[in-house]
Amino acid sequence: MLEAVSEKAGEAEGKFSMQRQAHERDEALDAGEPGVEWHEMRAYLAEWLQTRPVRRAGKAKPAVP
Repeated sequence: MLEAVSEKAGEAEGKFSMQRQAHERDEALDAGEPGVEWHEMRAYLAEWLQTRPVRRAGKAKPAVP
């Protein structure tokens, strides 16, 4: 039980940390700090996609009678 509570607390802290970082980035953009240019993000995403294995939707397995 204590392990589960500890795990949930860790998950909540991680989520809070991510939200705080997103808020800080949003405030920085609103303050006029430069963001990521589209061509840089596009190149990053294209490279990222090339390093990932292609996942294709498989056919549903037949139900066992």
